[in-house]
Amino acid sequence: MARQLFVDTNGGRLVEGVNSAALAGLNTLFNGDVANYEVYFLTESSTGNTIYESIDYSGSDIKLYIGEAPPSTATPYVAITSWSNTATTVAASLVKSITGSSSINEVQTLSFSPDAFDGTYSLTIPARSLTVSSIITGAFTVSGNHGLAVDEPFVITGTTSPVDFANGQTLYVTEIASANKFYANSAITTVSVLTYASTGGGSIYTVTASSQAISARASMSDMQTILEAMPSIGVGNVSVSGVLGRRYRLNFQNAKAQTSLGLATITGSLTPLYGKSATMALTSTTLANAISASASIDAVIEIQVTTGSLIDTQVQQSVTISKDIIP
Repeated sequence: MARQLFVDTNGGRLVEGVNSAALAGLNTLFNGDVANYEVYFLTESSTGNTIYESIDYSGSDIKLYIGEAPPSTATPYVAITSWSNTATTVAASLVKSITGSSSINEVQTLSFSPDAFDGTYSLTIPARSLTVSSIITGAFTVSGNHGLAVDEPFVITGTTSPVDFANGQTLYVTEIASANKFYANSAITTVSVLTYASTGGGSIYTVTASSQAISARASMSDMQTILEAMPSIGVGNVSVSGVLGRRYRLNFQNAKAQTSLGLATITGSLTPLYGKSATMALTSTTLANAISASASIDAVIEIQVTTGSLIDTQVQQSVTISKDIIP
């Protein structure tokens, strides 16, 4: 992953990130390093979701110089005048990090590349098929762990001679008797209909459900609350960990424990921060000569933006360049 520089264009300084106005200390530059860097230009946020939001300088020319402090006119140690625009779209992927089984809980991981910054998306939990062996005195019995939660809707098909319900009808779980047995009713209620009967089982499908809109940089707790509100998951049946805007691990538990669930899908529109990328090489002869007799030297980093005929020096800040221990 590229190293990132965040420029506060209002304050003319480097800060730690989109949600931190703390001054970024650049004491991690090392003589001889060649690394990928990304520069992001920030302004005060208009939404309040973060401290900063990005400025789109994709059509502007960027220069980054590192050298002796003014008024020196010596050759700079680093001069980068060619930058590429970073990605303008966010790719999302969902995988089963761990597939649930009789001995382990399922984990699904949602990842964004690059990090999502703005926009919203929804997660959809797809239908899942189970085989019902019998429906007797209101009890639905399946082989293995059904993984259903109280109030979760489902549709059953393929039963023979059903009594008091119809194939294709939506039912709701009212009580979990065991990992392979549950009760239901035709409405969300705490009362089970015990007269359901069938001379043969069939296939049971959970109803596909979509979450409400999720913010691009949703916190772990906000994501968990939204998922728990989905009838196909339920309160207490998932926990969320990860890095906001980048990766969310959906850890299924309790009613959703020890079973293989349908892989979620994502829909929505997300955008990343606007930025510029380039390779910074601290390998110039000028730098090697300047640092040859010292463990480190003080320098200045300057970043300039040119848009049309306008030239704007966004930041000029002290930086320390150190010698490597590893030659």
